[in-house]
Amino acid sequence: GPAVFALGADLGVNALLDSSILAGVEGNVSWESNSTWSVQGHGRLGFVADQAVIYGLAGIGWNSGSGTYIPVGAGVEFGVADNLSLKAEYNYQWLANRHVGKVGFNFHF
Repeated sequence: GPAVFALGADLGVNALLDSSILAGVEGNVSWESNSTWSVQGHGRLGFVADQAVIYGLAGIGWNSGSGTYIPVGAGVEFGVADNLSLKAEYNYQWLANRHVGKVGFNFHF
């Protein structure tokens, strides 16, 4: 199908399990250019190296156009300032059969 673009926000919490393993949970909501809404919650587990985190994720989501789905994916997040990071992420939305790429900034407080 045609490309769909979205604008959204996320909120999450992360914890370092040791010096190089990060675990977290995240929720997000987005409005998509095809006039649908998505809500997603997932857990993530990653490896920390310098200012970067490489992680995998899995959870549950709902889209107003396609219903319930199971997101699985991977991403990388780079610290670009003391409280700011840049994120790039890929999700496969199982049950909805959608491939989703995400980029964004996260503010850490």
